[in-house]
Amino acid sequence: MSFATLGYEVRPLFSAAEIGRLQQCVADHMQRVAGAMLKPQAETEPDAPFDERIERIAAQDHSFAQLLATAVGTDAQRAAVAQELAHDPRLTGMAADLAGCAIGDRLWRFRLNSPSLPASRQPWHSDVVRVTGPCSDVAITAWIPLGKIVGADAGLEVAAGRRNAPLPHEIVAGRIAIAPHHLADGAVHYPQVPAGHGLFLDPFTPQRDAAVIGPRSRWSLVVWLKRAA
Repeated sequence: MSFATLGYEVRPLFSAAEIGRLQQCVADHMQRVAGAMLKPQAETEPDAPFDERIERIAAQDHSFAQLLATAVGTDAQRAAVAQELAHDPRLTGMAADLAGCAIGDRLWRFRLNSPSLPASRQPWHSDVVRVTGPCSDVAITAWIPLGKIVGADAGLEVAAGRRNAPLPHEIVAGRIAIAPHHLADGAVHYPQVPAGHGLFLDPFTPQRDAAVIGPRSRWSLVVWLKRAA
């Protein structure tokens, strides 16, 4: 089945080397922030792989792990490699093909799904909540994991089926989300996303982070692509 039916599609996008550059971007930003703090470097797990550092730190210092996660999520998108790949012509072309419209501006951020930081998991939501107002011009979202997603292991859960409008959102456990009863009759898919692929999502497609299985953080680059003016 296609994007037009499911409301999502997985496509090959970046090379292993390009994904490696994004991984290094995350690692460098964590080290940059850790190096600016008074905490002894030896206690910040400087030699840990990029997707294990947060978990190792959190086992001893939850607050410091949260600080590093927040720093990457709010600032690392300014790195040259993140800006370059968020504007890559391959990404823009695929987005335009699937969304059926010309693509203009975009936003992008690194996102974390951490077993040690459960608040990092996104609840059920769609990328466009209202058909007018802020963010209503998002045409499609590209979710690009920095490692392969197999089975239900820390990818996205997607409520399949393309929609003409977003499902109702409300405050659920202190966050804006789609209440579970709105999804009771829908089929939930766990898209398989091989390394270097992107998961493209219609702006009205409900999604949430799947629980992480295992000791590693799951990092992704998310790009919200807007219709051209």
